[in-house]
Amino acid sequence: LPIDSTGSARSQLDAAAAIRLMAVAFSPAGSFSMPSVRVYQPRKTAMQSGRAGTRHWVVEFEPGARQVGDSLMGWAGRGDTRNQLCLRFGTRDEAIAYCERQGLDYQVIESRPRRLQAKSYADNFRFGREKNWTH
Repeated sequence: LPIDSTGSARSQLDAAAAIRLMAVAFSPAGSFSMPSVRVYQPRKTAMQSGRAGTRHWVVEFEPGARQVGDSLMGWAGRGDTRNQLCLRFGTRDEAIAYCERQGLDYQVIESRPRRLQAKSYADNFRFGREKNWTH
């Protein structure tokens, strides 16, 4: 590593080198493979009516190691920290280009188109309704 004028070492690792280093460090001996990622567009949660935060594309790592319970605190955790990384991109093509540039195995999950149901407040009071309208 190069040393700057203050005497501290600077890391010259880029994102791809850091990912490869983590993949080697956390994989069992002889089973190294590039990490796989999911590329998807997040869905609207059931707790909100707006679609904010659903227009971007997300690159997310697949879980690598299984969760292990901590004997002292009881927390569940992994030795692999890649699942904490979530990258956001403006378009699908940008996310795919990033994965190809970094040499990641990726899987694109296409979102289903929204189905809009036509609703009218007047339908609550229409004649021939199956269920009675009550307060």
